[in-house]
Amino acid sequence: MHRSSGRPSEVSRICADLDEDVTEFRERRLDDTTYPYVFVDATYCKARVGRRVVSQAIAIGVAADGRRQVLGFQVGDTESAPFWTEFFRNLKARGLGGVQARDQ
Repeated sequence: MHRSSGRPSEVSRICADLDEDVTEFRERRLDDTTYPYVFVDATYCKARVGRRVVSQAIAIGVAADGRRQVLGFQVGDTESAPFWTEFFRNLKARGLGGVQARDQ
């Protein structure tokens, strides 16, 4: 079996860089912009977690000037109350505020 020298370390370096970028994105502050509207949805993705389908919540904020931006994402086993509570607490801890509640 022939191994290409340097390939595994290059892949590892790229993955480490990507992990840093994702962590920075997920932990960034949200209090520099007002998002009066936030849309949340759960997208189901197949993941290699015990062969189960897991839920990935995505929050999209709409700024006062109409720009849309992904505010956060989180993977969980189910769309349970504890999952959503943790998701929203994370957004709030990162500075999200001023969202207008609206009944549908």
